[in-house]
Amino acid sequence: MINCYMIDIHIANACNLMCDGCNHWSNYGFEEIFSSKTLYEWAEPWAKILNPERINLLGGEPFLNKQCKQIIYDYRKLFPNSTIKLFTNGFLLSKQDWLIDTLKSTDCTLVISMHSNEKRYLKKFRKELSWLDNFGNLTLKKKTWFRTLFDLDGIEIEIRNNSKHWYRTYTGNGYNAKPYADKNPRKSWENCVSKYSVQLYNKNLFKCGTIAYLNDFLKKYDLVEDKDWNRYTKYKGISPDSSLEDIKKFFTTEEEWICNMCPSDPQNVKSKDVFSRHNY
Repeated sequence: MINCYMIDIHIANACNLMCDGCNHWSNYGFEEIFSSKTLYEWAEPWAKILNPERINLLGGEPFLNKQCKQIIYDYRKLFPNSTIKLFTNGFLLSKQDWLIDTLKSTDCTLVISMHSNEKRYLKKFRKELSWLDNFGNLTLKKKTWFRTLFDLDGIEIEIRNNSKHWYRTYTGNGYNAKPYADKNPRKSWENCVSKYSVQLYNKNLFKCGTIAYLNDFLKKYDLVEDKDWNRYTKYKGISPDSSLEDIKKFFTTEEEWICNMCPSDPQNVKSKDVFSRHNY
């Protein structure tokens, strides 16, 4: 078995927010909801090869997937020794009557991400968070500059403030989107917030979410043959059929040539637009 830090898995590409510049491209109206069977099949061969410290189930918005409960159980079965974290923007929390029991029985952490400081957003966010009060008192465990850990009757709840922990990984938008051309992939990797966010998609592992879902975005906006993007479409990730040597190399390699498409000196945005449906 190969030890690794963490694996991210989209259980839905669709999202109920429209965060402008999302580094997973989920603001572009993708509608894929992956079945529990599909997600199990993607991960099963890797479960025989990898021993990840963490498994992150995210999106998009995972609660748009009606099989979310089954997926958590499946991934606990596949990765019994891993910390499992379920990520959500929190806007559908109060509709998940199954959630608390599932988190407890699978020893799964709930991570709730806050994406904006806009008043309308915060009103809805706080209202959904109050749903957790039905299950006991949140006891503070730890607080850092961007995340706060609570205990809820043995369940770990993590609230992350991502409203300032964000930057654009490309320029423009939609048909006008372009990769950065800083020509310093090492610095891009060093400054990347996703440098350890290996992504599982269509059975393969990718460097990060921005890379994993890039081709879906480029196909939607007819940019596959664009002279600035075309070279990046060649990246295929790594398959579970690869040699153990190649898989180990994948996890120990830091910057790769494809890191060149992202900024080497990213500029954090103070607050992002999460509701507007832009005409790209």
